[in-house]
Amino acid sequence: MKYSLSFLQPEEYGELSKLAEEVKLDEKIDFQCYFLSAKDDNKKLLGVAGVNLNKDIPRFEHIIISKPYQKTRLAVILMKAIEKFLIDEGYKIYSAYINNSKWWMQRYAEKFGFIKWEDKENAKVFYKKLAF
Repeated sequence: MKYSLSFLQPEEYGELSKLAEEVKLDEKIDFQCYFLSAKDDNKKLLGVAGVNLNKDIPRFEHIIISKPYQKTRLAVILMKAIEKFLIDEGYKIYSAYINNSKWWMQRYAEKFGFIKWEDKENAKVFYKKLAF
């Protein structure tokens, strides 16, 4: 399937909130993020990846995928597109803060090339160098 990728505009955040409800997201959405979205031909929101640039090092905050697309490559497509955006913006590294209760996300981060940087009380901080 071909996806249409674009950054969400603030007026589209209602769609993002609906997607978060649909997947029963158990965390608060950080609306300071840049959200790269994937939509189908009917402009239905299928997934988003969010990165916060208001940190010393950009921080990957969210990956939210509609249930029918969770077993597809959509998450990888969004992650690669976010990395391309960061590279185009001149960043050489980015990070991710993942709670220990989401151990499977920590494993996905490592599979995607993130390296554990720091252990916190309830989370791990990862980083990834971006290839140029």
